[in-house]
Amino acid sequence: MRVAWRAFVFVLLGLAPAGGTAAAGPASRTTSAPSFEQLVEAGNRARAGRRWAEAVVAYSDALKLRDDLTVVGRLGLVLLELGEHAAAASQLHRALEEPDAGASPAERVQFVMAYDVTRREICRLDVRLDRTGVRVELDGRTVQEGPADFWLFVAAGKHELRARLEGFEEETKEIEAARGGRMPVEFTMKAKATPAAPPAQVEPPPPPAAPQTTPAPEEPAARSVSTNSRGRVVLGAGAAVVLGATPGAAVGPQIFAAWRRGWLSVGLEGRAVWGLGELEGFPDAQVMSWAVGTAPCVHWRWLFGCGLLQLNWLGRDVFSSGEVGPRSTPPRAGVGGRGGIEFVTQKRFGVRLWGDFVIPLSGQAVRTDPFPLWPGSSVAGSLGADALLIF
Repeated sequence: MRVAWRAFVFVLLGLAPAGGTAAAGPASRTTSAPSFEQLVEAGNRARAGRRWAEAVVAYSDALKLRDDLTVVGRLGLVLLELGEHAAAASQLHRALEEPDAGASPAERVQFVMAYDVTRREICRLDVRLDRTGVRVELDGRTVQEGPADFWLFVAAGKHELRARLEGFEEETKEIEAARGGRMPVEFTMKAKATPAAPPAQVEPPPPPAAPQTTPAPEEPAARSVSTNSRGRVVLGAGAAVVLGATPGAAVGPQIFAAWRRGWLSVGLEGRAVWGLGELEGFPDAQVMSWAVGTAPCVHWRWLFGCGLLQLNWLGRDVFSSGEVGPRSTPPRAGVGGRGGIEFVTQKRFGVRLWGDFVIPLSGQAVRTDPFPLWPGSSVAGSLGADALLIF
């Protein structure tokens, strides 16, 4: 039953091997054929009702009328629901190739997350050929004929790749595709030996065609910062809302710089926030909080978590009541943690949303000698958003 269903999906996508039956003539119709918009709407309704087969048919028919990358992405989501990870990844990869393809930001994030799920289940093969016009078969099915280089997604496990070209020996490779991996496969075509001929009829063989190479296309960026062997520098700036650092809530800017390599990053950051609450007896006073610290972080796809080591000190300005200002407290150390999500919208730009907490290691209070006006808090928490610039 599973094999029959896979064959049905491949036929709908136009991926099934060419057969020997002739195409049927056009059927007579009493009504006009549905439009592209009607087919897309039918696919959307079927997808909302979890009628996956109907959705595949409707989206596939719509794409025959118009090549729309948003519909391509929705077809990939339906194929993922059917468990067809390789076919789903091909459609989602194509939908994500153009940043301005027309999909909404929310739907594009859905495409990215679905692509990540499928990519973990399949393997990408980068096929390189030293000749053009070679026909390549995967498990007996023709997958490419013409270009020298191409790539494709396959299910994890054993596969047979075969290269054929007239006048050259057939070459076969057995591979073991790893789940979530990427594997290069190279074919070097060897000319067939020609039988001996009378000397008068011997003609020099034509010179071999020069190999043509085309760089394999890069996969679309996911939801995290890409890295190279030496690491990347990430700069950021944003705003934070802090509770527990001053009387009442406090708001202000934050900046940071980090070095990142692979799944690890180490950064320095600083922020200044102004309290929105009042000190008892000093309605015109304003309490400010400054903080500097370091944050070693670990990253996994678009999630990250950090440890925090922070120095924090307070200051106050009093504008009336005869009090002299400003006054500040000595810095105090604190430790805590942070977690959040991070999206890279372009190769050099991104955004992150986060929340954290810090527990001070010593007490801190705003004072007017010898009495404290605000005794301080045993824990401080904050929420923030930053824009990222990646080098």
